[in-house]
Amino acid sequence: MNTQDGDKKRSRQGDLEPVASISDEDGLETTKLLAQLHKHAEEHARGSINWYLKARKPKKRCARYMRAGAILLVGLAGIIPVLSEMESLEGIPAGIATIALGLSALLIAYDRFFGCSTAWMRYIATEHSIRQALHRYQYDMEELRLQWTGGQPDEAQALAYLSKSRDFIVEVDGLVRAETDLWLAEFRDSIDNIDAAIRDRKSLPVGTGGVNLTLTNANDVEGDWGLSIDRRPVENRSGASAAVSGLSPGSHSLRVTGTVSGEVRAQERLVDVQADSLSDVQIEL
Repeated sequence: MNTQDGDKKRSRQGDLEPVASISDEDGLETTKLLAQLHKHAEEHARGSINWYLKARKPKKRCARYMRAGAILLVGLAGIIPVLSEMESLEGIPAGIATIALGLSALLIAYDRFFGCSTAWMRYIATEHSIRQALHRYQYDMEELRLQWTGGQPDEAQALAYLSKSRDFIVEVDGLVRAETDLWLAEFRDSIDNIDAAIRDRKSLPVGTGGVNLTLTNANDVEGDWGLSIDRRPVENRSGASAAVSGLSPGSHSLRVTGTVSGEVRAQERLVDVQADSLSDVQIEL
């Protein structure tokens, strides 16, 4: 689940009530109890599937709006300097391009912090995994029932049936827990990046500046990515942003490298650094 999902409780209807002992029941009652347990396990999985199907819709809208807005603003920032040189449009302030870049970085930071894009992908993956486990469980249970004599299980068959239902519920809970652990890791990473950026802004030496770099497609990068300033040794970075301080005023070369879809990519950008400030830069590999 995501940060804004913290106040949303996942359905608890799938929680198991204590199951009565079936070893001393007659065959008919045993069959009924096993059927109820089987139905309960299926409902537990379907409840989780429905939760993810419903929860991913607002994440999908948020991710699309944030990313589309960032792309449009970056494009606008790129054409404004050209438009300002046209005679009929000389009145366009060049500073609007900087504002557009700043707004695009804000949209990406919002998406990154609230996990819209990453949650959308996690929800899709987890929903598919639970659905696949449910299909496998249903076929396994049918196979076990075919082994019953006269439609009634003996004690060993009943225990095998019960064990299969228990293992399936544990498997579903494990898939949900794995998705939640991913969210926790992403949230900690976002908090750490924000704290680092704030510290770097406060610790800029007098007369020097810095760069606040945002990697717009960080979610597509496999593992860490590298950052080199002015051809210095490459530093490994993680997450979607990196802050570099202590740079002298003037132009500096930023080179970013990383692996996307199995391909090593690199992008280089010249950045104008001002004294006592951080320059915001966006790069896509």
